[in-house]
Amino acid sequence: MKKNIAFFLTTVCLILCISLFLASCPANGLPDDDFNWLTESATESETTITLTIKDRITLGSTEKWGSLQVVITGNTNPLTEGDQVDLQVNEDDIAMDIGLWQQDFTVNVAEASANQVDRTFDVEFLAAADDDSTVNVLEVYAQAEVDKDSSMIDETPVTSSINIQLAD
Repeated sequence: MKKNIAFFLTTVCLILCISLFLASCPANGLPDDDFNWLTESATESETTITLTIKDRITLGSTEKWGSLQVVITGNTNPLTEGDQVDLQVNEDDIAMDIGLWQQDFTVNVAEASANQVDRTFDVEFLAAADDDSTVNVLEVYAQAEVDKDSSMIDETPVTSSINIQLAD
């Protein structure tokens, strides 16, 4: 009788532990931390952008997929209040690149006075893939366009692509 009770309690504990583990996993059955962070940077003139993103994402998830940092200095062409900065993260598609995320801002007084911008934005994609259900990898890259009043030429760095695995 004692053996049956011990077996029963061990089985219940095992089932409970497995249930708790499975409940903590996303729909694809992988733990949330089963990914790596990948980074690509690009610099043009006085602007550097750095895209850091997960190598695996779940479609439809509201989680933060990555971040985009932009650092702009005004050593050669000074920053002024109101300089326009446009940031994008795109899917590198054969036919036409698809915009996944965008953020625009203007240089504020404090940044112009310091002659430097250093901002980091969370990247949560608005779109992730077209209707083609065979797509399971996105080639993602970031780009910036900085329009300084003190320069006739925009600074437009573009990162190399990062391959991201898609999960349902």
